[in-house]
Formats: sequence, C-alpha cells, structure tokens
Amino acid sequence: MTMGMKGISIRVENGKISGEAPAGLPDGEYVLALVEPDDEETDEADDALEAALHRGLDDEFAAELLHARLADGPT
Repeated sequence: MTMGMKGISIRVENGKISGEAPAGLPDGEYVLALVEPDDEETDEADDALEAALHRGLDDEFAAELLHARLADGPT
C-alpha cells in the first residue's frame, strides 16, 4: 500500500467551500489547513511541520496495517 497526500480542488464563494473529493476518499469530516504563499515561517518551522506530517502518515499506515492484520485473524 502506498501512502501519500491527496490534493483537492475547491471553490470558495460567499464564504462557502465546495469541491469534489479525490477518488477513494471515505465519507467523513476533514480539517483542511491552508498555507498562505507569503507565509513567513522559518526553515526550521517548515522542517518541523514536514516531519510532523510524515509521522502522521506513518501512524496512519501503522493503524491501517494493524487493522488489516486483526481483520485477517491470528496468524
């Protein structure tokens, strides 16, 4: 299984967000964080954010793997 980020195209009109979800994205609520292009974060802050995102993806992958193993039953 390959983990990665999925992009989403949205439209904002009168304070409402609309768009199409990427294929395979399960129903539910999601929190989207927007990063402004003129963001003045330091390189260290950018590196810390990237590391946190990678840890989150690693945790998600581990949880999915555990769930799949539990669904298969004892080995």
